[in-house]
Amino acid sequence: MNVYDFDKTIYVDDCATDFYKYSIKKNPGLALKWPKLISAYVKFRLKKISRTELKEVLYQYVIENKNLENDVKNFWSKHEYKIQDWYLSQRQEDDLIISASPEFLIEPISKQLGVAFIASRLNPKTGLYDGLNCYGDEKVVRFYDEYPDAHVHEFYSDSLSDTPMARLADRAYFVKGTQITPWPKDVLDSDTKFD
Repeated sequence: MNVYDFDKTIYVDDCATDFYKYSIKKNPGLALKWPKLISAYVKFRLKKISRTELKEVLYQYVIENKNLENDVKNFWSKHEYKIQDWYLSQRQEDDLIISASPEFLIEPISKQLGVAFIASRLNPKTGLYDGLNCYGDEKVVRFYDEYPDAHVHEFYSDSLSDTPMARLADRAYFVKGTQITPWPKDVLDSDTKFD
């Protein structure tokens, strides 16, 4: 099995950010929530709230969207071109996408690509998470929950926060745009925790 991060790895940008921009164009009133978002971001940077709590503040905008499923479908019809060509040329049926972005965004594109996925379990009706944001060490927890006996041949990501997943793979690759290089050995060998 080959495992891939999604945002800024096989997808050129961050799909959650792109979907937020797409949503704001459809509903400019969402900009009124920016002060609350900025406040939450400051609290996160000061370590007063967790990454999951920060994301729950961000995703409050989806609970007001009565056409979310249709908007996500239309979003992907306009943004699927951002899937990297290098990924499409090597995609295999047993690939797995593992992402911190929410399931409601990752599921449709994963189905379209014909691959499995693990993503953050966010309830779009409440804007609240079921569990933790699927980030850093949590990706490994979620991976083993879903695939307890799986073997990772190759892992690809743009972020050193995915080092816990990279450590599971026979070969791990660091992605910057279309440039793919081996994961930095000194990072793999460190005992840094990523939450």
